[in-house]
Amino acid sequence: MWGKYSEKYEVSTDGHIRNIKTKKVLNEFTGKDKYLRTQFDGKTRLIHRAVAKTFIPNPNNLPEVNHKNGDKSNNSVDNLEWCTRNENLRHAYIHGLRTAKGMNNARCKLSEDDVSYIKKHYIRGDKKYGAKALAEKFGVAHQTVCAVVSGQNWRRD
Repeated sequence: MWGKYSEKYEVSTDGHIRNIKTKKVLNEFTGKDKYLRTQFDGKTRLIHRAVAKTFIPNPNNLPEVNHKNGDKSNNSVDNLEWCTRNENLRHAYIHGLRTAKGMNNARCKLSEDDVSYIKKHYIRGDKKYGAKALAEKFGVAHQTVCAVVSGQNWRRD
């Protein structure tokens, strides 16, 4: 089934977009984040969002679209739902689509001992214990040290 998305394009319930006049289905490509995209109406668009906007009511104006089965290439309307950022992240962790925090994160550069040291010794603007100095000591960006100190990274849940 096809539904009108804009003046020139329509979206199918199985996750495709085509020109209304020519009936030509648009080419799709996968972005670095593994989401399928296409270009129309002068913009690059996420296909799953176009499907959701066309077919799934969003009375609570939820900001994100979740792939229920975790497969970003399955843009069927039956596989999509509107959700909050929190719900989307929770779904990703539960289904193993997102890596864990702290030492369990594959991109982790700091150990728990490093984090403990940073939190204990950090002094804003200090030459030895400021963000830049601690970042150099542990081989991370100074923003990482700031995120640890503020609790944005490595907070205890």
